[in-house]
Amino acid sequence: MGVVQLSRETADSLRGEFSAVDDTEWVLRLARQKGWRQANSSYLESMRARGAKEMTALMDAADVEKRPSLYEAEQLLLVALSLWVSGISFKALPADEGEAHLEIRVIDCPTFNRIETASWRGVTACGNWHHRQGWYEALGLDAEDTLLREKKWGYGACVIDVKLRLREQASA
Repeated sequence: MGVVQLSRETADSLRGEFSAVDDTEWVLRLARQKGWRQANSSYLESMRARGAKEMTALMDAADVEKRPSLYEAEQLLLVALSLWVSGISFKALPADEGEAHLEIRVIDCPTFNRIETASWRGVTACGNWHHRQGWYEALGLDAEDTLLREKKWGYGACVIDVKLRLREQASA
């Protein structure tokens, strides 16, 4: 398979399908009812599930099998970033055999913007790591996903170091 490409109509459809789940009012209601700890936990669980649904839909739209190659998985991850995260840059880094290694910079983070707009203060959950975990699960990847810098702590961008490997299939 070559580079994963989607038509503009397909990309717009995927963005539209998943933009509806951006509502965070339920998190604020849950925080008022059960406290921020429960609200954060539920929010992170929902972001992981959203990521898995997004990647499954992307794989279907790109006509990629459920167990893509490492190259296909890396391409799908980059497409997902371009669809659902604005203001990103990424670069490939040297990787070991059977591994892909990326540095991702998120400059204009939609999650950070939502947190700021909703006035979530203090140590509150950022769902992006969990969101990406859903993507990795759907792709059948083991991922070391390390947040090196975070915008909410005063950096100009979130910087993420990601190492990807195909998950070993369990023998029957």
